[in-house]
Amino acid sequence: MVDMDKFYFILASWAIILVGTMVSHSKSQADTVHDVGYSIIPRYDIPFNIVNLIAVLVLTPLLFSTNDVRLNVLWTVLYFSTLTMLIRAITINLTILPPSDEACDREKFSIIELLHGHCSDKIFSGHQSVATIIGLAMMQAGLISPLTGLAHSGIVGALLIATRAHYSVDVFLGFLIPVLLMRYKL
Repeated sequence: MVDMDKFYFILASWAIILVGTMVSHSKSQADTVHDVGYSIIPRYDIPFNIVNLIAVLVLTPLLFSTNDVRLNVLWTVLYFSTLTMLIRAITINLTILPPSDEACDREKFSIIELLHGHCSDKIFSGHQSVATIIGLAMMQAGLISPLTGLAHSGIVGALLIATRAHYSVDVFLGFLIPVLLMRYKL
C-alpha cells in the first residue's frame, strides 16, 4: 500500500526541484549573483561585532545553570562546531563565490579577518552554523525553548544577509548542516 502523504511529499518536492532548476538555469547566464535574501532584506551597515554578540547572547542562561549543564553545552558546541568547520573547510574551496560585499578588501588578510570571515569564504556561513549549534545545544539542555532557538538563528541569519556578510544560500546551509549533524548525532 502506498502511503499517500509520502507520495504527495515526493510529488511536491519534485515539482519544487524542477521549478528551481528552471529558474536557476535562466539566471545562470548572467554575470551577477542573484540572491533572494538581498532582494527581501535591505542592506544595513552595522558593526559586525554586533552580529557576533547576538550569536552568543543566547548562552546567557548558562550563567544560571549547574556546572554539569554548562560543561555539557560547551562540549556539545565545541564538538559540533569543529565537525561543521571541517565540512566548511571543504565547501569554501569547492565553489568560490564573488565577495558579497563590494567593499571587501581582498588584499587585506589577518588572523582577525580569518576569524570574521574573508571576502570569498561563503559556502557556508560559519557564523550561522555556530549560532545554530549554540541554540540547539541550549535547547537540548532545556535552557531555552525551541521557539527561542529558532528566533535566535533567524535573527543571526537575517543580520548576516543584511550586512551582506553572506549570501542567502550560505545562511541556509549554515543552518541546515548543523541541524542535520546534531539530529543524526554524527
